[in-house]
Amino acid sequence: MKARSPIGIFEFDEKGIVRNIELFEKDPEKAAEYFIQSADDGQDQMRENFRAYALKHFSEEDLNAFISEFCIALSKKMMSGAVGKDKLIIQASNALEELVKISNTLLMRTAEWFSLHYPECKKNNETLAEYIAKYGRRENWPEFKGSLGVEISEEDETVLKTFASLAYDAHEQKKRQESYVKIGMKKVAPNFASLMEPLLAARFLAAAGSMEKLAKMSSSSIQLLGAEKALFRHLRNKGRSPKYGMIYVSNLVQSVPEDKRGKAARAYATKLMLAARIDYFSGRDESAKIKKELEDEIKIIKG
Repeated sequence: MKARSPIGIFEFDEKGIVRNIELFEKDPEKAAEYFIQSADDGQDQMRENFRAYALKHFSEEDLNAFISEFCIALSKKMMSGAVGKDKLIIQASNALEELVKISNTLLMRTAEWFSLHYPECKKNNETLAEYIAKYGRRENWPEFKGSLGVEISEEDETVLKTFASLAYDAHEQKKRQESYVKIGMKKVAPNFASLMEPLLAARFLAAAGSMEKLAKMSSSSIQLLGAEKALFRHLRNKGRSPKYGMIYVSNLVQSVPEDKRGKAARAYATKLMLAARIDYFSGRDESAKIKKELEDEIKIIKG
């Protein structure tokens, strides 16, 4: 297995003994760049023995100076890649929410409209819009055998096809947008996104406002993300204090018996807080470890 360090890539055998070392250039800027690009699956071994390995190639004084400059360079490079990307995902996530509403409205309107012409049609809204855009009036459909619906003119057909095309295009764009947000969220916050559905994770990021703000939130604040309106009503003495925000709709919380969901949400929020901080402050991929710890805690809560 390999482990990255500020001075290079160390390769270990099964017993944890160093088998090979690929040293970076002794330039903090270049070393930081290599560090970001390199693979890593033996970080625990590296953390335990790094200084002993490093002192074989550096004097104590030179190592301390190098590490100091390396940390500054690494922070700058990681921030330069993160700043802006989280904002792009936030905008994309917000646009997706609006696109979902628009797509659903257009598809529903298309179905209601065309049902006057072909009420016997049983296709789902997405397929229906695709068929109308492609074939137009019911008589052009391959499986059409007859209908009690109203006849339509060529002008009616043209307008219907145009509207159905718009509805179908919006639906297809929604799917592309979902894919973009999922992939982007996994890049911006791989640990955080591994603990829940990536689209829901993006909504958490959007509610927080940035990765920096999300990473600096307490677990209780993360638990209440999405419940701001209810919280404000409570603060104005006009409602009860909310116990959950968006975290309640996650698959993990919903998988727990209702009387234990509060405890599950608290445990979940704590792990989300940890994941967000790792994503923002270090960039390490500890998703497998955090996910396993969370699964174990939820099993205990379920009993």
